[in-house]
Amino acid sequence: MRGWLQLLARASALVVMVVMVVTVTGCWGKRDPVPEHTVTVTTDPNRYQFDGQVMAYDQVQAELQAIADKYRRGSTGNSRVYIKIITNPGADYGRVGDLVDWCASIGLDKIETTGR
Repeated sequence: MRGWLQLLARASALVVMVVMVVTVTGCWGKRDPVPEHTVTVTTDPNRYQFDGQVMAYDQVQAELQAIADKYRRGSTGNSRVYIKIITNPGADYGRVGDLVDWCASIGLDKIETTGR
């Protein structure tokens, strides 16, 4: 019985040491903060704001595509980016749906929509 207890104690000590080494050395790595971008749907049907810059829908699509490609995860195909879509009062909500669909189609799946 005593031999088993010694073996268990040694195994437990080894597990604790391995966990400490992994924790202290940072084997899991440090991640950069998750990028966040904002798209505002304006009342003008031809204009949006991307991070405060006014642009047309095709320009917003190009910006989102570039971001999705830059932060794409090889293992899942999605991107590690948060997209916040804000709808101004009076703006067509169908345009929000178009943006959400576009984001989903290019791998941007962390989307928040809100109105003002």
